[in-house]
Amino acid sequence: ITNRQSESAVHLKTNVLKNKPNADLCFVLATLYDNMGFTLDAEAYYKKTIEIDAKYIEADYNLAVMYYNLAVDKNRILNETDRSSKLFKQLLSERNILLKKAEPLFKRVISINPKEIQKILKSISSSQS
Repeated sequence: ITNRQSESAVHLKTNVLKNKPNADLCFVLATLYDNMGFTLDAEAYYKKTIEIDAKYIEADYNLAVMYYNLAVDKNRILNETDRSSKLFKQLLSERNILLKKAEPLFKRVISINPKEIQKILKSISSSQS
């Protein structure tokens, strides 16, 4: 599957770069990169999708979820890291940055899943205090 995803990503990226900007193609490419764990590429193409079509709510949502999941991963590592270490402070800062990126996106897309997003926003607020 990974090889097929990589092949698909290369093919899609070629089409995205060759053709007139297309929000749907950018979104599919972003989602593919997200699923493959290529977060920098996913972030770039989610943002490109939103740049092409500011009302592409699914891109906002997926980007918010990606940031939130990355923050949760950082949090897991934080729980196992010595609180007085430099690594702890660095991870804490990275987690907080991710949460700050996710929060406004979740607020924009709250209509997609109000109960779940309210829970996430509450979690983000409590994590940053």
